[in-house]
Amino acid sequence: MNDPARAGRMGPLSRILPAAMACLILPVEVGARYSPAPLPQTGWPDGARPEPPLRVFSDSVTNRVVRTLKSAEQSCAALPLQYRIDCLGIALQRAAQDLGNRPDYAEAKAILNEAAQRLRGLAQANEDTTAPAVRQGLTRVRAVRAAVLPQALRRADSIVREAETKLIRASGSSGNRKAHYTRIAAAVGSTKVLLRSA
Repeated sequence: MNDPARAGRMGPLSRILPAAMACLILPVEVGARYSPAPLPQTGWPDGARPEPPLRVFSDSVTNRVVRTLKSAEQSCAALPLQYRIDCLGIALQRAAQDLGNRPDYAEAKAILNEAAQRLRGLAQANEDTTAPAVRQGLTRVRAVRAAVLPQALRRADSIVREAETKLIRASGSSGNRKAHYTRIAAAVGSTKVLLRSA
């Protein structure tokens, strides 16, 4: 119930308030859904996460590859000559795996994998299935038939030399890239000693 006395005491304010409240009521379409505006993402401007920095070579990675190949010189040298082509192919595979998926070593990895596949394919194509079984870890090392061993060794030497040359050419002119690729190339080249008879 309206109180005339109270309205009189409030004076003009009693007439202003209802009009002001009416202005705050916004028209809403019947059946319309309320869709809140999306909140801006935090942390990066416009919600864009920055790209991670590119990894550019690593002494630890290159050292690991060199150690793998140096170790192979010893482990493969302990085997009879007919096993060494496949043994060296296995070592090059492991060296390629040491490089992981780093884009800075991508070309070196491809060269090592190619040489490994060619060496292992050479051993498989000329395998001596009567030779005693030899394993390095879980990997079987194939022996090459004695009748074709000299030719196979020359072919294997050519494959290793080609890989070494490709790595040197891939080193480019960048000081950092050149240093790491040259070290890998030298380690690959040093394994040629395995393919020579005593």
